[in-house]
Amino acid sequence: MPLQTIIQANGPLPISATFTPLGDGPVVLIVTATAWSTSAPGKIGIAVSLNGAVIGSVTMFANQNSVHMTLPTLFVNATILSNQPQKITLTALGSTVTDLNDSFTVHLLL
Repeated sequence: MPLQTIIQANGPLPISATFTPLGDGPVVLIVTATAWSTSAPGKIGIAVSLNGAVIGSVTMFANQNSVHMTLPTLFVNATILSNQPQKITLTALGSTVTDLNDSFTVHLLL
């Protein structure tokens, strides 16, 4: 199964990338991210959008302020209808904070 790296970048969010997939049909997006909070305790997280539609999100509970935390790895099933350019966007949820010290990756598993 081919693995295509779509995003490998530091923050802050939002981060977008336009990519041409190596194929079409059912795929799995593998998303990793770090983030932090200035209003702990509370949830932090990110949303993943493909071509403008939210297709997944991941959250976790932050107990401390100003501590960069690794969010759980997100696996998103999606269907890519053609091998034409696609746009993926990562956005922060709620009071989630990201900066240049946070890293984000998105891999496409065909």
